[in-house]
Amino acid sequence: MQRLRSLRLWVASALAVLAALAASVVTITPDHSLVVTQFGRPARVLVDDGIGWRWPAPIERTLRVDNRLNSTSSGLINTPIADGEAVSTLTMEAFGVWRVPRDGEAVVSFLRSLSNAPQQAADLLRKIMQSKMQEIAGGFQLTQLVN
Repeated sequence: MQRLRSLRLWVASALAVLAALAASVVTITPDHSLVVTQFGRPARVLVDDGIGWRWPAPIERTLRVDNRLNSTSSGLINTPIADGEAVSTLTMEAFGVWRVPRDGEAVVSFLRSLSNAPQQAADLLRKIMQSKMQEIAGGFQLTQLVN
């Protein structure tokens, strides 16, 4: 009877240790970085591919940041262009690609500034592209752009 009780205790403790280990293992893929947060604050960034470790869920959690290429377009923009004495309208569109570098500081900066939201980053880049396109195109005459 005593032997059965000690065997049950040993099996239960082994299962508890295995469950804690399984809750602590994280995998890092080539196209993502992991930010390990400790009580909500970024503690460290895991960027090397493979297996990483963290404390179980209440203490540390992980946030996955996408490091793949993302693309966005400015959409069609109508810009007034000087055409001699008249003003014409030029319709343009620009495309851009961007990514979060696999660097710990860059990943944390992206996480803090844009809350790990690639769509929010694309919207911000789209606004910047539209503004710059209008600024640059407004400095040209139509004859300089079309010949």
